[in-house]
Amino acid sequence: MAAAHTSAAATLGATVTGLPVWGWYGRTLGHPVHHPMHGVCWLRLLSASSGDEGGKPWEGNEVAAREFADLFERDTAGRVALLVACADLLQSASRGDHPELVPALRSLVDWCDPA
Repeated sequence: MAAAHTSAAATLGATVTGLPVWGWYGRTLGHPVHHPMHGVCWLRLLSASSGDEGGKPWEGNEVAAREFADLFERDTAGRVALLVACADLLQSASRGDHPELVPALRSLVDWCDPA
């Protein structure tokens, strides 16, 4: 799966910039990446048996992007909303809840920098 992730990043022209984060029962593998056109992104691979594609694991990111599009805008309100969410998650990680998310959250905080 790690080799497939490296190959996917190269195919997309992205550079892996952070530590790997394994998902639910090892079915997913994600890394923060940097893409020359899109900047900081998250690249996640999902492993599934042939014929099991589809549903929430496949469509979740698209649905979230559509439903919460205003949250991810880079205007002031969108940055504030994203920073508040990151602050909550970072505080939770400081208590031991999913500390593996800290590098990705820091990348999101950096992305919110308007400079």
